[in-house]
Amino acid sequence: MPVRRRVDVWRLAPWDDALVWYAKAIRELQRKPVLNPISFEYQAAVHDRMRDSGSTGNLPPVSERDAFWRQCQHGTWFFLPWHRMYLAYFEQIVASTVERLGGPGGWALPYWNVSDLARPETRTLPCAFREERLPDGSPNPLRIDQRARGVNDGDEVVGRGDVSLDCLCEPDFQGRASGGGTGFGGPPGLSHVGNPVRFGRLETMPHGTVHPGVGGTFGHMSYPQTAALDPIFFLHHANIDRLWVVWRRRDARNVDPPDRAWLDQAFAFHDANGQPVRHAVSEWEDPATAPLPFEYDDVSDPMAGQCDEGLFTWATTRRTPVDLASTTGPLRIADGPVRIELRRAPGDAAEVKYDGISRAFLDVEGITGHRVSGNYRVFLSYVGKPPSEQTLVGVLPMFGLSPAADDDDRGHAHHQFGPHRMSLTYELDVTGAIRCDGVLAVEGLVVTFARVARRDREHGRVDDDEPLWIERIRLTLA
Repeated sequence: MPVRRRVDVWRLAPWDDALVWYAKAIRELQRKPVLNPISFEYQAAVHDRMRDSGSTGNLPPVSERDAFWRQCQHGTWFFLPWHRMYLAYFEQIVASTVERLGGPGGWALPYWNVSDLARPETRTLPCAFREERLPDGSPNPLRIDQRARGVNDGDEVVGRGDVSLDCLCEPDFQGRASGGGTGFGGPPGLSHVGNPVRFGRLETMPHGTVHPGVGGTFGHMSYPQTAALDPIFFLHHANIDRLWVVWRRRDARNVDPPDRAWLDQAFAFHDANGQPVRHAVSEWEDPATAPLPFEYDDVSDPMAGQCDEGLFTWATTRRTPVDLASTTGPLRIADGPVRIELRRAPGDAAEVKYDGISRAFLDVEGITGHRVSGNYRVFLSYVGKPPSEQTLVGVLPMFGLSPAADDDDRGHAHHQFGPHRMSLTYELDVTGAIRCDGVLAVEGLVVTFARVARRDREHGRVDDDEPLWIERIRLTLA
């Protein structure tokens, strides 16, 4: 089978043939009814979908929806392989549609490398997704209104600091669900949207930070249930998949999990003929030999020489996380920087010897909120010292939190997303931030949250979010 070659969308002409045919194919797939497995609406629902209310007469049977819809994996080590398979079959469907429309064979999905710091324009939406019309004058299906204000006008989607590739410095693919490192790819287990999970480092940034940057408070890309309704979704995820290839190539010790629980897990999709297919993760580890093979035009290492390798080891086992400091109760995070001093855990020394293997993590647990989007920067400094770019330890994306909804008397949100509040948990490696002369300085640590407010040239601030609630912050050694 021919190997499809995915290329950087920002290295193509604004209306390169690959983008023109993508637009024409998307328009054709949008015309198909949701009952058709290769329709755009059906394919978006494979990722996730708002819970349908009222009559289901025009939808596939419940048994089919249960088997193929709302299947995306997030906060788990299946995040990367599930999305790889999903993109590959979507790419096959689009390529087949292009040929049926009279286009060339071999169409491949471009990728959107938003982390190319040498080219600031890459942090804006590619031109073909902003234009109102195609070159032939017909309406452009790649441009949708359900995006953050200003994004369709060429405003920056995310800032330079919100698309860091520090995740490539992470030596372990597999994270730990109980804390002590989420790994490059996430912790073990199956996990669909809505569970209180820990996100792998690549899923956190740049994956998670770009989503609300495109979608804003109410746009499709801000929520898993609607994200795949935006055609840019697939180019963004193609880049995330590319970074998995980059991570594996940058160091021979960067390897995927050898566990059978990971390798043997299978997922179901539909091919370009609308026929069900099912594949195990083991079949998709190497893109070149996958059932639908593909490659990328650039898999060079952008972090060469930029990783502090002294902070990381390829450890097969780590200690059970030990609490060093934490907050004492739930926290409300609203506009403006919010500073919280951590309280040292009883019985622990103010300074902990750093053994070169253990790592320090800042866990931000149980994040909830309504009508919340965007990203929050996290700084870790000390009492009497203000936060600065040098004390920035990470960015927390709000991708996945529900929009505004009414609560019942039990605090449950009733919305099309389902009768529960989605909860996010992030874990940041802060070893380098608190390591000094061979010890981890724990006393007097202050965590600062600062919302990254989006602005556009005409209207100023464009976000209108409500406050966040955080159940607990804790500093651990693992």
